[in-house]
Amino acid sequence: MKLYQALKKANEEADHEKVMSFYHENFEFIRHQTGTTVNKAEFSKFVAEGNSKSTSKMAMARCIYENDDIMV
Repeated sequence: MKLYQALKKANEEADHEKVMSFYHENFEFIRHQTGTTVNKAEFSKFVAEGNSKSTSKMAMARCIYENDDIMV
């Protein structure tokens, strides 16, 4: 779980650039409520905003499976 631990550390340190380096350039976030999509650049703004708030913390994060190609 090296990838998961590195992502977790980047989130804990609020290292926006490091967090975003884990996402592929073609990344799309699909909102399950509306079905709308957000590209990496738009998602990056959301992540930056969350990392800038001292009260923002990731809760109950876990890694179910990880290999060289995917992390779930």
